[in-house]
Amino acid sequence: MVACMPERESFPLPEDTPQEPVGEQLFEVLKNPASGYNAIAIDPLNPDLPQDFKERWDQAVQNVHEWVYSGSSGRMLHSMYIRFGQRDTVDVVALYHLRASSNKVLARWTYTMALDDNGVGRLEFVRQNGNGNILGPIISPLLAYFLEEHDFRVRWVDETISVHPTEGTRLGGFFRTDNPSSFVFGTLTNVPAIDNDNWPLPSTPSLDKFFKIENPVDAPYYTSVLINPDDPAQSQGFRDLWTAVKTDLQNSSGRQLHQMLFVFDPEFARLRILVYYYTATGSRTSAFYRYVPALHYDDRIRLLFNSEDGNAALIRDSRLMDNFLEAHDFVISETQSAPSGGGKYLTFTSTTTPSISFFGELGNRAANCCAFWPE
Repeated sequence: MVACMPERESFPLPEDTPQEPVGEQLFEVLKNPASGYNAIAIDPLNPDLPQDFKERWDQAVQNVHEWVYSGSSGRMLHSMYIRFGQRDTVDVVALYHLRASSNKVLARWTYTMALDDNGVGRLEFVRQNGNGNILGPIISPLLAYFLEEHDFRVRWVDETISVHPTEGTRLGGFFRTDNPSSFVFGTLTNVPAIDNDNWPLPSTPSLDKFFKIENPVDAPYYTSVLINPDDPAQSQGFRDLWTAVKTDLQNSSGRQLHQMLFVFDPEFARLRILVYYYTATGSRTSAFYRYVPALHYDDRIRLLFNSEDGNAALIRDSRLMDNFLEAHDFVISETQSAPSGGGKYLTFTSTTTPSISFFGELGNRAANCCAFWPE
């Protein structure tokens, strides 16, 4: 007779090993994985940034836009972050957009930064990636003549400097030891890896205010806005504009405009406007217009044109695109009298002509005409 093997004795699972104390000073928090933070995300649209940094940023933006490399120009500097790694490693990362493509690009500079007990130290250059090599001289107002040139104290941001409107958002920065009016700061975040899939979100409170999903299943934010310009509830000025463009296009080419879909990428760093339309033969198709959305702290959005596809060039009308969507700032608000259907709607009101506004339904639709066609 074969003896039965005894069952294994059950043991309780061990309790989690206590983490090291996170620390009180900012540099202790950023260096400790237990804190959940490892980076300072610098959003140039934060209105509380000091004038010194704003001027440096504006000069760098202009330099990047005018920079000609490989026969092309028009690149768009987007934002930066400073990420703390193991030991004394610190990475400065600049995020920017290429023109005439949907590419997001990053330039990376790696330093060591030995900090004293007060969080004071200097960035000592170690290496850079290929983009850092070519972009570094172009953004010298931010890099060579600012971050690399001075001693900084890494510390929390005082309430006298800035308080983020979203409760619980923590702010930290780099403060020059020789000039109290020269510093840069941003929101604390976690960047798992330095790549194009991990761009920090814009720090504007508008993101949580208007796009956050209350009980998310997958995505934490709505990323699309479906707009039916022919809806009778749209403002009269917008319907008149759309009708004029739609009529002229149909009379001149037989093409017929249908609806529009705004689609943000998951990091709200890129925006596609998908315009659905019928060809002269009645086929369903669409056109893409690509933008960089500038999301301001006062609920404004500005659409900075990047590029378009071939279909977009065929149906572009300057009255709708150049002189309206691409020329105006729009204030975002929740639509108070939403159409039936139970969805959540946003209204975009022109700051130039407040009588002209349009609304659309929030969702998470993809920028793909073949996967979805609005009825």
